[in-house]
Amino acid sequence: MRISPRSAKAYGATLYTEVVKKLKLIEADYFDLEFTETSGCNCWLDREKPVLKQLNPADYTLRFVVKFYTPDPGLLEDEYTR
Repeated sequence: MRISPRSAKAYGATLYTEVVKKLKLIEADYFDLEFTETSGCNCWLDREKPVLKQLNPADYTLRFVVKFYTPDPGLLEDEYTR
């Protein structure tokens, strides 16, 4: 999924909301955006900071990944989230 230049200048919360809307997720609390720092460590995108200030200029790749697992996936309402 490509993001718009407007989103790239936005804060993490704005970009996260845009991704959740695009995917039409109901239970989005289990997911978050992740990127790889120049040191090779994977980090969560901070929703309170501008996106571009957090990313490596050589690699603007973000991943939408599972952040929390539920002990009983059957209790999740949305099939897509399960």
